[in-house]
Amino acid sequence: INSAFERTLGYTEEELLAQPLLHFVHPDDLDRTKTEIGKLSEGEPTVTFENRYRTKSGDYRWLSWSAMPIPCEGIVYSAAHDITRLKETESNLESELERQSALGTINPYRAWDFLQISKT
Repeated sequence: INSAFERTLGYTEEELLAQPLLHFVHPDDLDRTKTEIGKLSEGEPTVTFENRYRTKSGDYRWLSWSAMPIPCEGIVYSAAHDITRLKETESNLESELERQSALGTINPYRAWDFLQISKT
């Protein structure tokens, strides 16, 4: 386990290894995560997969995963990036656009352009 993963979630390596991976996954992401794990077990690589993991303090962090299974060796190489700030920013922008749209202070066509720009 990479030390950056430990720092991001706040657990020690021993704490992370003492529980199944799914123990740390947000309940709303469990089914999608199980599906992705199934694909990896069949040898299908993961290009981008996003889910939330519980930190030691009880908060959740959004992680974006890439993974490459090596079936003949029974291992999976993976890398995750913490995208929590990005997800929070997207949510805040969408909320603000909805608010402005409800107030009639934003052109709906410009709002669409703005949403598309914010997601790139």
